[in-house]
Parts: sequence; C-alpha cells; structure tokens
Amino acid sequence: MISYEILTLFFLCSSIILFYWKYNLRIAIYLDLFDDVSQKRKLKKKRTPLTGGLIILSFIYLFFFLKEFDFSILQTAKYQFEVYNYLILTSLLFILGFYDDKHDLSPNLKLITLMLLFSLTFFLDEGLQISILYFKNLEMTINIQSFSIVFIIFCLIVFTNATNMYDGINLQCSSYFLFLVLYIQTIIKIDPFLSILSVGLLFFMVLNIKNKSYLGDSGVYILSFVIGVIIIKLYNQGYLYCDQIFLMMLLPGIDMIRLTFTRIFRGLHPFKADNDHIHHLMGKKFNELQVFIINFSLIIIPNILGYIFSQYILFISITTLLYIFIILKLNGTNKKI
Repeated sequence: MISYEILTLFFLCSSIILFYWKYNLRIAIYLDLFDDVSQKRKLKKKRTPLTGGLIILSFIYLFFFLKEFDFSILQTAKYQFEVYNYLILTSLLFILGFYDDKHDLSPNLKLITLMLLFSLTFFLDEGLQISILYFKNLEMTINIQSFSIVFIIFCLIVFTNATNMYDGINLQCSSYFLFLVLYIQTIIKIDPFLSILSVGLLFFMVLNIKNKSYLGDSGVYILSFVIGVIIIKLYNQGYLYCDQIFLMMLLPGIDMIRLTFTRIFRGLHPFKADNDHIHHLMGKKFNELQVFIINFSLIIIPNILGYIFSQYILFISITTLLYIFIILKLNGTNKKI
C-alpha cells in the first residue's frame, strides 16, 4: 500500500515539474537569464533560458524541506548533510553561478570565490576531512592528513571547473551528472536524496533536449559541489576508492588538463573560455547527437567495465589512450579542412 509520504513526495515533485514546464520561459524573461549566443564559442545560436540551476536547486530544497519533517523514506542516506549549512552553501553557489551567467565574471574572481566557499564547506563539515588516499588496484596508500584541507579544496575546484568546461552541448553535462548519481546508487543502493536529484536531472534533460533550458554556471556549480561532497563522504566510509573516483571523473578532467596547458602555452588564462573543448572539435566532424553518444560512451563503458572487473587503472589507461587518439585525429582532420 502506498504511504502518504510517497504520495506527498510524488505530488511535490510533480508540482515543481509542472511549474517549470509552464513558467520556465517567463522566469527567464523576468530575470533576463538567457545564454549569450553572441559569443563565438557558442555552438547554439538560439537564445535559451539558463534556468537549469533554478530547477536543480528547487529539487534540493524539496529534499531538505521534507527532511525537516522527519519523513521516514528520507532517512536511509549513507552520508549526513548538515541541513542549514548545505542549504546556505548551495544557495551561495547558485547566486555565484547566476551572477556569472548574467555578467560573465572574470576567471580569477570566480576562482577566488569558489575557493572561499569550498574552504567554508570544509570548516562547516568535519566529515569532509581525508587522511589517507587508497588506490585499490595499486594497493597503495598515501597519507595526506597534514594538508587535507588543501587537497579537498583543490579537488572540488578541479571537479567544478572540469564539469563547467564539459558543459557545451545538449545532454552532455546533465547526462554525466545523472550517470554519476546512478552509478553511486548501484554502490550504496537506493538513496532518497540521489533519487530526488535524479528526478530533477531527468526533468531538466527533457527541457534541455528541447532547447528550453540550459544548466548554466549556476546548475553546474550546484551539481558538481553536491555530488563532489557526496563522493568524498562515501570515500571516507569505504564505498569508493581513489582510482575508481579518478575513472569516474576522467573524461571531463583530462579534457580540462589539455585545455589548461593549451591555453597557458598560448599565453591565455587557464580558465578563460574558448572553442577548443572536445565537443567543439568533434562538432566540426560530427552532428550533436553523434558527439554526445561518443563522449557518453567514453564515460559510461569504461566505468561499468571497471566496476564489474574491479580494474580501474586498466580502464583509466585505455580511456586516456582513446582520448589522445581522438584528439590527435580530430586536430589532424581539422587542419586538413
């Protein structure tokens, strides 16, 4: 028999979905929150609402709102959130992303602000401290207790920037976040917060594929922060390994590393946006759907096989070699063109 809690959750999720389905465009017009199609690096030339952050934030607020009422179906999480602390932090990240979406903040200002917010997170939540890095396949441990805070902030900064750079075509970044959420759920079983977040992501993806909404910096900042924190907490509880996490974040990470060194070599800021991302290069040879399928395959297949066979280093190596081959091939093709 369906409980009143499940019915309440279903009703509230449906209400959020119906609200944004009807008022998404009006909200974007009221806030003047649209993608800047005048930039050369933009693949799409149609003004699209950057309301993805609002959508995701609404589902996160829904979870924390219901959690305050001690819903039994929300009490099985393997990790613990300090409700008010994380509501404040996600709200501040949304505001930063929202302002960046509207005014295109300088890379240095964004970097400094993110470092401050992530430093605040570390001090508000002792559960983020990491003492030992354990690599399962290498059977190796590294003691980082003396600089745990620096390492945590660095990881969150890298993950946030990598996913922000990876967000360039429909479904690409949102499907990556959804994959991470579902992947984590296969390890820790059904989790209420991640389930609600999945609903929010799936609804956003419906709007995204119809070009009715983009994640924007606000959406990416929130999702990368929340998922990054959950991954750290689950690692501390022994559910994940360092090499496993590295494989989970490999494709956006390795593309960010390539872009960073390429920009530095050209005398540019490492976080200054350009049109040299992997989806830009692929877009010169493939259509958007093909680019999405190739990139998503480079994420999902190695991670699934790595998890099944517990050979994360092997599939990190294979994926890295495939990535290098693709980039070299694309650069060679583009030079001919």
